[in-house]
Parts: sequence; structure tokens; C-alpha cells
Amino acid sequence: MKREILYKNFLDTLYERYPQRSQLASILTDMLCLEKEAVYRRLRKEVPFTFHEVAVISQQMKISMNNVISSSKEISMHMKFADFVSPTEVDILLFQKLIDIFKESVGKDYVEYGVATNILPHSIFFFLDGMTRYFIFKWKYQYCEGKAKKFSEIILSDEMEKIKEEYAECMTKMKRAFYIFDNNIFKFIIDDLKYFLSIKLITQNEVDELKRELHMLLDRMDDIAAKGYYRYPENKVFFYISQMNFNSSYTYLDSPLYQLSITQAFTMNGFASLDHDALAKHKSMIHSLRKSSVLISESGEWERVSFIEKQREIIDTV
Repeated sequence: MKREILYKNFLDTLYERYPQRSQLASILTDMLCLEKEAVYRRLRKEVPFTFHEVAVISQQMKISMNNVISSSKEISMHMKFADFVSPTEVDILLFQKLIDIFKESVGKDYVEYGVATNILPHSIFFFLDGMTRYFIFKWKYQYCEGKAKKFSEIILSDEMEKIKEEYAECMTKMKRAFYIFDNNIFKFIIDDLKYFLSIKLITQNEVDELKRELHMLLDRMDDIAAKGYYRYPENKVFFYISQMNFNSSYTYLDSPLYQLSITQAFTMNGFASLDHDALAKHKSMIHSLRKSSVLISESGEWERVSFIEKQREIIDTV
């Protein structure tokens, strides 16, 4: 096996234990009695860890070198499956870990966030209480056993309220963000609302309130697209409307600290990875989708106005 692959596997194993680079660097600084900059050089692959250093790290972190050797082609993927209605302490820690990744990434000189989606991403609807409850309600209906809960029974805990607010705030601070939306993204929501209304899990008054929030969301998307940013002009936002439908939703975060990729599953959950190759594939795929998409941020004014008006008409059909 090539030395470069072994070294990459070793570093990937370290990042699996400590995804936060600053935390990993502090631990290794104390463990190896090195200057912090010397550790960072090793983590940046400018200087390799010595055989003795690898042995010390492996022993103290209880890392099996057999696993490092056998994982040459393995991509670390973790299923992020948590309970959004009654989150456990472990669920809250999982959410907070994701928030911390975003918090530590925003404000860096180079940060890029990309989404290609057939469902409204969390970063778009988390500022709306009703829509957040709606997507959790839909997730609960589709993937949880037992008697279906009505929309009125979905109440967010204080911890979840705080998490969604922190998440939504982080999204406004990304240096560069790409969103590619399936052109049926609002139609999918309205079709589902019609179904839930027909089986009496949601009332017409509740639907009317969700419609009001969806119109608010379109107002916000129109404003962001026209300006090309959320609140800070230096943080650019690019909205695209795809001419093709997606079979899933994909997200990546590329920053000096983290290389995160997520493939969404089960409405609110997803497969998350900190693998560099997985990030490269997500990023390449999302960027390639721009070829079949129309940019409506700071350009394509007719397309933007037309898209927004069409979505309003779709929303008002329920």
C-alpha cells in the first residue's frame, strides 16, 4: 500500500476521533510535547509524523493500525438519525456538534456551503416556527411507528428551539453559499399538505398559517436573490433553479477546519461524512448541476420574478 494512502488513513482516523482541528491539535501538542505550529504542519501534511510519534498516538488513543491499513478505500459515513420531537441527551449533543462545526467555520477567509435539494433545506426554513414543526411532523408521520401525531401535537423543546435559531444564524454568515432548488420544491410541499388535510392530521386554519409562512419565505428568498446576500454584502448567496428533478438532497461545507458532506434521508436526517473524498464528490456533483439550472441571484430578473409568482400560485391551491 502506498505511504500516502496509509498517512491519509491515519489522519482520517484522528479526525474521526476529534473532528475539530483545533481540539485535535491541542491534544497532540500535549501528547507529543511539540509546539502547536509543529503539530499543525503535520496535520497539513507539510511534515509527516515520525514513526515514534505515530506509535505514541496509536497507543494513547488506542488506535488499531490494522484498521488504518484495512480502510484504504473506505469512506467514513455516519447516519445522523435523531428524535426531533423528544430529543435525548445524545441527540442534543449530536445537533450541537453539527452547530459547532458551522460556528467554527463561519467568518473564515474561505468557506463554501453548497446545497442541491428537492426539499426545503433547514438553513432556509429554520427561521419559521410553523414550517420547522411541519417538517418534523412529516418526519414523525413517515418514519415513526405507532399512532400518527396530529400537527397540533408537535411541540419543539427549548433545546430544539435554541438549536434551530443557532443553525439559522450560522447560515447567514457563510462566506459563499450555493443553493440549487428542484423546480417542484414548493409543489411537493403543497401536495403533502393536501394529503395531510384530507386525512385530518392538520386543519385548514393550520394550513392557512403555513401558507402565510411559505409566502413569507418567498418574500425572503426574493429579497436575498435580488441582493445576492443574506445580511452581510461580503457573504455571497447564489440561488439556482434546476430544470431537472433530484432524487435526493445533498449538502457540503468546505472550510479550513472541516470538510463536511451530507446526503439527506428520511426528510430530516442524513448520512454525514468528514471524508475529504466524499466532500470532493459532493462538491463536484453540486457544481455540475449548475449547467442545467438558472441563476436567479443578482441576474435573471425575469426568471426570478416568474419563479416566485409561480410558487405563490401553487401555494394558493390548497
